[in-house]
Amino acid sequence: ALTLLDESESIAPDAPSQHGVRGLLLKQAGRLEEAQTALRQALGLAVGYGAALHALFDLATTTELQAACLAFLRDEIERQPDCGDALLPFRVRARAIAEPEELLGMLRGFVTARPDVWTAACALVCELADLGRLDEALSVADRHVA
Repeated sequence: ALTLLDESESIAPDAPSQHGVRGLLLKQAGRLEEAQTALRQALGLAVGYGAALHALFDLATTTELQAACLAFLRDEIERQPDCGDALLPFRVRARAIAEPEELLGMLRGFVTARPDVWTAACALVCELADLGRLDEALSVADRHVA
């Protein structure tokens, strides 16, 4: 399968799926560092690529790797114009890694930076609700839902 991917790379070298499928195959083969590199390449092209996002979080098995994964994805969400599909899965996976206030800070930052992306506000509302901060969640929802 990797040989076929190598051959197809000349056709679509910047296709997120090219790197994502490579990362998933490398993960299955136990080639974890190479898998992380390929998954980061895929997410660098399309941060909302769900399978790659989840696989990268799955490979973050140490505190150091988890922090690096969060930082990388936060930066990509902030950088990429089409980041909406990444926000809800990012929030779910980040809950297991980040402290609640740290995650809230990231989500608030996404809402501030990207008021045009409705899933940013949705992720923040969901997180506030899960933390039992319902009045604050309703306030955010009222401000960001037209």
